[in-house]
Amino acid sequence: NNDQPADDQPDDDQSNNDQPDDDQPDDDEIVSSYVASQTPNPQATAPPQFLAGICLLTSGSSPANASDLLQLAQDHGAETVDEFDERVTHMLVLVDGDGTLLNYTVKAMQAIVAGKYLLSWDWLEACLQESTLKGETAYCVQKLMADADGAVTSDVVVKAQQQLSSSTQHHLQLFAGYTFGLNADNLEAVVGPGIEETLPALVNMLGATFTTEAKAVTLKRKKPHAKAFLLASDGSYQTLASQPHRAKAEALNMLVDVFWVFDSIAALGVLDVEDYGVPMPEESDDDE
Repeated sequence: NNDQPADDQPDDDQSNNDQPDDDQPDDDEIVSSYVASQTPNPQATAPPQFLAGICLLTSGSSPANASDLLQLAQDHGAETVDEFDERVTHMLVLVDGDGTLLNYTVKAMQAIVAGKYLLSWDWLEACLQESTLKGETAYCVQKLMADADGAVTSDVVVKAQQQLSSSTQHHLQLFAGYTFGLNADNLEAVVGPGIEETLPALVNMLGATFTTEAKAVTLKRKKPHAKAFLLASDGSYQTLASQPHRAKAEALNMLVDVFWVFDSIAALGVLDVEDYGVPMPEESDDDE
């Protein structure tokens, strides 16, 4: 045995390397360990979600830091959208010192009609500063702009919510039984862009029917007592030759300022339409 060649002697180091080592991780364990090390612990990194369940929409002018505030709101669980829909829970607007809404917009009107919170941006800032969901009452819009008679409605948001809470309706049906057409000339300058999409949506929320100018005029001509109107603004209805049904609308006394609808929402009741007529401009010598 002692004469056996050295090359035939077993190599202790090689022999040990061939033995499986239970302490060494296999490839799957290595991969799993690496993935786990690269995956943040949501419990450790996620900011407190005190705005979970809140859906925010903004309307009108915004503060300079609006984008930062909305990003922080999202970080803390809020959802933000660009257009009004039933997911919206809180609408943020600018108000003056006594809580009066600064911008009349279709979105703001939709929020009131649907009983949503219409709040100063101060509400969101307070939530973020105190890391909690603040109560809304102290931040609600207190007043809307004066209507044609100079009247101002106070606490309209709260009152709208109270009306809806005692009703089976999801929206304030202030104009049920009415029919509206729309002349969009100059209206975007008055109530903002996208009026041809947003205003019909508001009209439908109010329980009214929306149709074309021509159909609204035809309805009024056939049924003089029908509650059919064309929503317009001062400066509308200039092109009489190309739109002859507009002259018929004026003759039927059915041209009304769009603020009739807005002010009625603010008053939570239909105001006297006679205060909101839009006169047809007289044709100049150049038009003849």
